Amino acid sequence: MSIHYNAAMETLAILKSMELVAVPLEPSEIMLKAGVRAGKVDEKTVIKIYNAMLQMAAQDEPTTIS
Repeated sequence: MSIHYNAAMETLAILKSMELVAVPLEPSEIMLKAGVRAGKVDEKTVIKIYNAMLQMAAQDEPTTIS
């Protein structure tokens, strides 16, 4: 295995120990289908929700939304 692969796997293990995960910037087809089923909404709505969550997670100090 390459040094980069090992470093990436170590980083993912650290995130998991902190109860965090890394997710893709764009949801996969299976992620979209799961969102449609879970939320009982259309795919367009799932994408909007996914993007909103990523935007909030990327902020240094997430704000409270009412």
